[in-house]
Amino acid sequence: MKYWTFWCRLWLSLALVPGALAQEADADMYLLGDLGVRVDLPDTWSPQSGGWADWFFKGQMIKEPVQLWVWATPIQTPAGSDPEAWMPVYEARIEEGGGRDARYVDGSVKTIRGMRVALLEVAYESASLKREVHLFGATMAVQGQTLHMATLALPENARRAQDEHLKLLERLDIRKPAISFTPGQTMELEGFSFPLPTGWRVPLANEEEAVLAHIQHLPTGPLNSCALAMRAHAGAEPDALVACQKSHTVGVLDAYSADRLGDAMAGTLFKAYAETMAHEGRELKDRWGWLFTPRETTGSFALAVVPNDQGVAMVWAASEQASAGLEEVVWEAAEAAEHQGAARVSVGAQIQYRLFDRTGSAATLGGLLVAVLILAGLGWGARGLFKPRKNPYALDDDEF
Repeated sequence: MKYWTFWCRLWLSLALVPGALAQEADADMYLLGDLGVRVDLPDTWSPQSGGWADWFFKGQMIKEPVQLWVWATPIQTPAGSDPEAWMPVYEARIEEGGGRDARYVDGSVKTIRGMRVALLEVAYESASLKREVHLFGATMAVQGQTLHMATLALPENARRAQDEHLKLLERLDIRKPAISFTPGQTMELEGFSFPLPTGWRVPLANEEEAVLAHIQHLPTGPLNSCALAMRAHAGAEPDALVACQKSHTVGVLDAYSADRLGDAMAGTLFKAYAETMAHEGRELKDRWGWLFTPRETTGSFALAVVPNDQGVAMVWAASEQASAGLEEVVWEAAEAAEHQGAARVSVGAQIQYRLFDRTGSAATLGGLLVAVLILAGLGWGARGLFKPRKNPYALDDDEF
């Protein structure tokens, strides 16, 4: 009896293995591993030849001339409130597929299965078909990326493409949903810390490369003592923020010395390009700092520099957006920063400050007067030391 039970169990387990394997295979069918998304195709659809990989999917309806594209762009970006803002992403994808002259037709932003999704209709000219094509797109945030799904058809099949698009969207299997970020994350550095301004966050590991690409033109120096943040934009490249603690020395910085020392700091930071930078000294709650901006390419980047006990705290921000408000961003960070200590100023820097920046002040004039009197006194004393002394054994003329 024991042997009979053993063989029955063995037979049942072997019989169930193919079914289990089949279920596992179905669960991963059309899984885009790099995106954490599975395209759940109904029986009326099939993948195109070579149209399934870890980072994209291309499919088509079996009996209807409707196609499907699924792909992603770097940076986890919310759908936002304006679907037309995503047009640059769809234009780039259309041009990659041989299309041209894309135009926005209609769009909306909806919540589908708990996700905010930007829906848009785009029309473009197909270079190969020589006809207009309608595209129905959906854009949503997933973990560390932004997912885009579109169905495409000729005008006579456009409504069918739209209906199928909404059905596929409902069936989409999101296995790596977008990460929620806590507002006001704190940037911690060796000499200072500050809360990030509204709308900014620390990038995820897979987003850092895309963010760093936008600050390569800045003379930040090595980033090993820096912290990185970003601000995402619908349909556009992200803004980048870099905070660094550097060992540059400054001197006595206030309203009187800001221009002179600002010129010197511009030369240190920007070297041959120092003349292209404008700087403005600004007062903070317990010290002074500078705001640096380009003289001509306004809005492309801004820099706040604030002295502290470790040297200078630096907050850079860069953007490709014309109205990013970077000056306000970096100065908000500078005003909110907490420093470990006050700036260290050498005796030589204090003397320079008095001689070059406060020449007419009462303290400087009084100090100069005291110095003159001391030197005069030393000179008078030296005169007495070096005056010829009378020989006591010498005879005066009066003695004859």
